[in-house]
Amino acid sequence: MKKVLLGSLLVCTLSLVACSNNGDEEDTTAASTESKTEVTAAGYEEEGQDVAEMSFKDGKLETDYMKMSIDKTQVAHDNTMDEDGLVIWYTIENTSEDNIVPSEEWYLFTAKQQDDSTEYNLTDDIGYFNSAEALYPTEDENGEFVDDASWDEADANQTEFRNEYEEPADNELLPGKSKQFATGINLNNTEKPVIIQVGEEFPTSNNEEYKINLN
Repeated sequence: MKKVLLGSLLVCTLSLVACSNNGDEEDTTAASTESKTEVTAAGYEEEGQDVAEMSFKDGKLETDYMKMSIDKTQVAHDNTMDEDGLVIWYTIENTSEDNIVPSEEWYLFTAKQQDDSTEYNLTDDIGYFNSAEALYPTEDENGEFVDDASWDEADANQTEFRNEYEEPADNELLPGKSKQFATGINLNNTEKPVIIQVGEEFPTSNNEEYKINLN
């Protein structure tokens, strides 16, 4: 009878120790999770402060990792698609220690244009206008191919334009390097100006509208 009683007491004692240890582990885990949460929140706030240093004024964007400027623009017409567009030449300087893809930096911007009654959001059209064909057409206004000599010249100019401005924009710009690129935006019309601005979702210290007059 004593052996049975002692055995029961031993089992109870072990159970209490195990429960106590589990409780300690849960407390430690909770404390660890809370600590990680606080660190993450602090890091997010710090990143937010870095983003807030972004400034866009007079067509020039400055961030903590790159500088970008709109250099010149030109209205052009793509005969193959019968579309009007705005070709934009821009320069990016990579001031960070990492590679960046220049064409992807347009995600920071919005583009808008009005007609006599409506405002249109052109943001999703950035990068989708065929600038090379519009600047150096291989088809005339009637949709017919130009003569052979003109076609050969236009094709060579298109290749040179893409190699110089568009292909590098879709690849990685090295740290400390600066280069000019080009992109195109489909237009709603060729009379009203296009307004470029950093998107409202991005905190900025300065965010001016940049008006591009088409005439």
